Amino acid sequence: MNADALAALHAAAETVDRPWSASDFDDILGRPGALLIADGDTFALGRVTLDEAELLMIAAHPDVRRRGRATAALRAFHAAARARGAVRAI
Repeated sequence: MNADALAALHAAAETVDRPWSASDFDDILGRPGALLIADGDTFALGRVTLDEAELLMIAAHPDVRRRGRATAALRAFHAAARARGAVRAI
């Protein structure tokens, strides 16, 4: 998923005053250690620094909620973070 698609999904999934913009996503994705797990309707975004993984955001489009897709994204995020050397997550 590109930054525009992530911003659109975040806006659809969340009820926050200011959803993240495409440039917000570009900024995070451009940083060292950025980790994105996405399937088009769901994403988990975070980063791995040294031995620690940090989940910044997880989102699922309202049309696909309650189907286990966010849980699957979180599990995939943890697996990918472990593969990068993370031993704990915050």
